[in-house]
Amino acid sequence: KHLRSVTAQSVLEIAVGDGSRALEVLDLLAKNAASSNEGEPTSIRFVAMDQFEMGGGSHTLKEFHQLMRNSGVRPQVFPEPIDRGLMRVAHTIGSIDLIIISSDAGSWQTPETKSLLSRISHEDSLILFETENGWNVLALSDLGAEPVHRRAA
Repeated sequence: KHLRSVTAQSVLEIAVGDGSRALEVLDLLAKNAASSNEGEPTSIRFVAMDQFEMGGGSHTLKEFHQLMRNSGVRPQVFPEPIDRGLMRVAHTIGSIDLIIISSDAGSWQTPETKSLLSRISHEDSLILFETENGWNVLALSDLGAEPVHRRAA
């Protein structure tokens, strides 16, 4: 329900699981963009961050790529720990419009990770995180730093 009226040109998903949520989110964002742009197609950059089988996950990087490719999505994948991945996103991509975090709170609710999230956020970014009670919005003010207003070269 948080994404009903959201338009985003860049999406970062942390802890992608099997990739099915990513496909649902991208489909909804494409529909939102089409209705707001009078049917004109828009390109959404999708970035995935997960350690997959290297971090003990049940889904492999290869399976994720196959699902995405079969659905016509070409993700940019960072198969590494959250902080290292966020640093690479900050250096290679820049700011992100929609950030989806389904990793456990202990892995990302640290001062270092919140600082990195603020580096890739901007004033219109939407950050959603999953808890056992559902999805919640993380306010930029909760990151403890002002969002950076720049894009990577």
